[in-house]
Amino acid sequence: MDHKICLPEELEAHAIDEERFAQAYEAAGDRQRSLLKSLIAALWHLHAPKRVRSEMHEVGWEQGGGALLLTRPLSWALLCVDASAASPGLVLSALMPALTSGVLEIAVIGIGTDSLTHPVLTALELAGQERVFELQAHEATLLARSVTPAHSGIIMCLGHDAQAAFANARLPMWSPKPRADGRDCPSGFSLGVFLEEEHQYAKQLKLDIDYLLPGVAIEWWSPSGKLGPSKAQRRAGDFPCFGKNCFDAVLVPQRFCRLALETFPVVLGLDRAGHWLWPGLTGDHFRLRHSAMF
Repeated sequence: MDHKICLPEELEAHAIDEERFAQAYEAAGDRQRSLLKSLIAALWHLHAPKRVRSEMHEVGWEQGGGALLLTRPLSWALLCVDASAASPGLVLSALMPALTSGVLEIAVIGIGTDSLTHPVLTALELAGQERVFELQAHEATLLARSVTPAHSGIIMCLGHDAQAAFANARLPMWSPKPRADGRDCPSGFSLGVFLEEEHQYAKQLKLDIDYLLPGVAIEWWSPSGKLGPSKAQRRAGDFPCFGKNCFDAVLVPQRFCRLALETFPVVLGLDRAGHWLWPGLTGDHFRLRHSAMF
């Protein structure tokens, strides 16, 4: 059975070639590649592959009849990214659940020339995802009208332009919940950082965040209000005061992670600077579940 996405043949002309992947990889330093590998490993463990990916259960009922329950990975997944989501952290956290779930074919489409930056391409290559294409917005809209998946699958859209391009596609779709203010990610996302002691802040912490989550708005909190980059938004307050804010994600010392999770949708330890998780996006989005009664 052929499980491939029925994408137009002319799309291959927009594929990212090996030379561009190589240029992106060379542009990354050892520190950046190490960051990406660390994030990929963390997401791999979080969305650990199941030992049995496809299974069918038959249940018989005492009064007669029964049911069949089929579970298997989706046949395909399409991850569409625009320039507002040109972030290794955001892209990897959407891609990895599909990879670990055993989806048979995955393609990534960048909309616009600024969507597939060197860091994003390096992240995709390190994750083993090299089926990547680059389209302009109008080309992506035409693709959405012409794509005819042969079997079950899902489209994931990161960014307003990506969502707009596939808005009329009659296909299963996932995208982050829209913010009340309508801003795109990552620049529309807010990250709160809480530091207790001076030794917890280093310049590298900010550099790691900037690489994995470029453009994210950050507030640096500490009891003294003096920790964090000198020109950054620094706030004074204890952890209960910090917890009254409405951040999309927080970076906190490990001892506060459990408490912070009661308030914030994404909580990261200080050694996970720049990492990201999409709340609610799990391997279940990439599994087919069919039932039959007889």
